[in-house]
Amino acid sequence: MPVVDPLPKMIMPSNLISQSVELLKSAKRPLVIIGKGVGQGEADEQIRAFIKKTNLPYLATPMGKGSMPDTDSHSVATARTYCLKNADVIFLACARLNWILHFGEPPRFSPNVKIIQLDSDPLEMHQNV
Repeated sequence: MPVVDPLPKMIMPSNLISQSVELLKSAKRPLVIIGKGVGQGEADEQIRAFIKKTNLPYLATPMGKGSMPDTDSHSVATARTYCLKNADVIFLACARLNWILHFGEPPRFSPNVKIIQLDSDPLEMHQNV
């Protein structure tokens, strides 16, 4: 189905991309959270390639399921609570920190967690905790 009103293209400053990459590289317990926007943005192949290349663990939200299978060796679906609580850096890929993800707050999340947010909709940026 064609998109009638496409989202505007966003260009992220290269220094923020570099900082995000370095933050993920330095993380001791990184986690990728895959949201529904990955599928809506038709970025399934890109997220699969990213996970494969970086070897990072991921958790798909209920609406993000399908972009990556729960049976993939990188999936932490069976250890969801533990991984959310212990992650030191989270890459939030087109997901919202809403009630499903406990709004990103303790005690479900570490009080010191750092979050990198990527979204296909510019109106979603900075709407999380």
